[in-house]
Amino acid sequence: MSTPLTSATSYCSAAEFVKRYDVRSIGDRLGDTGVRVDATSALTDPNLAVLLRQASGMVEEACFRGRRYTPDDLTTLLLSGTPPGTSAGADRLRGLVADLTLWLVYNRRPDPTRPIPSQCQLAHNTLELLATGYRIFSLSEFADAGKEIKVINPTIGEVSPRSSLPLTERANRLFGNLQS
Repeated sequence: MSTPLTSATSYCSAAEFVKRYDVRSIGDRLGDTGVRVDATSALTDPNLAVLLRQASGMVEEACFRGRRYTPDDLTTLLLSGTPPGTSAGADRLRGLVADLTLWLVYNRRPDPTRPIPSQCQLAHNTLELLATGYRIFSLSEFADAGKEIKVINPTIGEVSPRSSLPLTERANRLFGNLQS
């Protein structure tokens, strides 16, 4: 039996979400009764709470695929910014979750006349970069992550770290001497 590896709460609260996005622009998409959800109601809106957790799960998926972070690591990053607004890394994580949540909000009630904001696509791109290790969260244990990348392939095992040979020499081995 598998053990869940996830946080019980979102990495971005409803209060942090409404700091980043004007609820007037998304209130119609959150409400299910034909009444726009206002800023006060958004703080306890069950639909927003579910979408914030879902977006947090998307971040976890990318982080776990990249084999760099656990929910405890992400929570440690958030706690480094207590109260909110005192840590750039914590606010980056909250902002990423908020951007993904905005995409989920827009997809609750799609409107072809209102395009999905560009920061939603940027958030999806960031997930891919986190999963591949090209982006990292600002935790000291991972600050050197880009210096020595090991690729783990389940079918062939561990592949050695990135070569220490100069780039031109590695390219010459693949493509021949291009300088002639």
